[in-house]
Amino acid sequence: MSANSPRESTCGETTLKNTTTTSVARQVCCVLILSTSITSIGNFMSWPTVLQLEANSTLQFYEEDIKWLTSLPCLCYALTPLGVGYLVEILGPSRLLAVSFVPIIALWLIMGLIPSRVILYVGRCGLGIVEAVPGTVVQPYTAELASPELRGLMTSLPETFMTFGVFMMYLLTMFSSPEIATAACAAPIALVLVLMITVPESPYWLMRKGKEERARKAMQILRGRNADISNDIDEIKEALSHRPSSTFKEQYAQIKDPSNYRPALLVFIIFTLKGLNGYTVILAYSVDIFQDSGIDLDPRICSCILGALALFFSLISAVITDFVGRRPLLIGSALTGTLALAAVSVVVLIPTAPNELVLGFVLLYIAFHSIGVGPIPWLYLGELLPNPVRSLSSSWALSGHMLVRFVLELEFPSLKDSIGLAYTFLIFAVVHAAIGIVTWKWVPETRGATLAFLQETFAEETPPFKT
Repeated sequence: MSANSPRESTCGETTLKNTTTTSVARQVCCVLILSTSITSIGNFMSWPTVLQLEANSTLQFYEEDIKWLTSLPCLCYALTPLGVGYLVEILGPSRLLAVSFVPIIALWLIMGLIPSRVILYVGRCGLGIVEAVPGTVVQPYTAELASPELRGLMTSLPETFMTFGVFMMYLLTMFSSPEIATAACAAPIALVLVLMITVPESPYWLMRKGKEERARKAMQILRGRNADISNDIDEIKEALSHRPSSTFKEQYAQIKDPSNYRPALLVFIIFTLKGLNGYTVILAYSVDIFQDSGIDLDPRICSCILGALALFFSLISAVITDFVGRRPLLIGSALTGTLALAAVSVVVLIPTAPNELVLGFVLLYIAFHSIGVGPIPWLYLGELLPNPVRSLSSSWALSGHMLVRFVLELEFPSLKDSIGLAYTFLIFAVVHAAIGIVTWKWVPETRGATLAFLQETFAEETPPFKT
């Protein structure tokens, strides 16, 4: 199969005309509830900005504190997804998410209401562990709840809510104290915890556990009381019929199959590169970056503009993904993001260039990133990863992503001081270009294809997958 050729399913796919308004509304409501939990991850990513505004806080932080409180939670997160993958197979995604929300709420409140150095270190590390649950579970869970023709829009929503969490954190930091801003991050998760009772369990997980009757009930809730769910159930059975892995031991055995390891390796590479492309560093160190670039505008205002732009373009991405396709968006985003990052490097190297150009090109990069490189890889967790090994392979991808983020966020201040902001952004540009090359060379289009069909696509002995 050529990676340039969109593949469309001819088996087991529900057509758009058979998708009722009730079904769409039910799916949207469930996915909105799940996606709201990702707001906390956006808060978690951009929270370090409060450390860079010492004048607003009763606590004083040293440079080493900022580096470790920014990066250490990524290491804790990196060590967690494999355990999350094991737990989700035991408890199911719905139950595991609900359980994880309780400590997330508690940790945000404790960090905000009882701030101290020890509390902040413990709270940030604790959040790094428990935030890995929605970070690992929500995207594939969303893909399993959504019908094929709605999957692009549905699986784009978690990234949109993540960018909303970033914007929310910047606004809270600008208009309130760090303590209030931190405690307020518990609110979205508390709302989701209450609403989770309305979200059905994953039909795929129920079928893997041999609970077909419950899977049918869950699918009926999603598609409507009188909807014909036979095609949906058949698709699940088709996906599980040849490789019905359930336990992690079985998944390790199945990962050797080409139809499993090929997409798993691709997603792992894309997520690792995504962790090195500088986006999360810009979010976490936005205040320092804008201060170092010599921009006269208040760095907090610059950060708010950055957050608003990321949210706006992630919303655009959610709307156009199913029309344009995942592959073109990701390649185009990688190319334009590369050019924007390279432009930042050039502007910083030219002494006479206006400092405001740095802000302009950084904002352009954020916009381009939010269209494709930001949301599309998260879609691939639910669309490219085969159901029999999804828990294992998504855990690997997220662990790799967070591990390289830990290294980058810890060393970014030192890297910036040693080689300069210009060459640091040039490295990010090269990584961004690599994402586009990998996608162009090996990643197929997933728009409109069923999960079962994509699973079989990677089993074909045709280029670029021929062994």
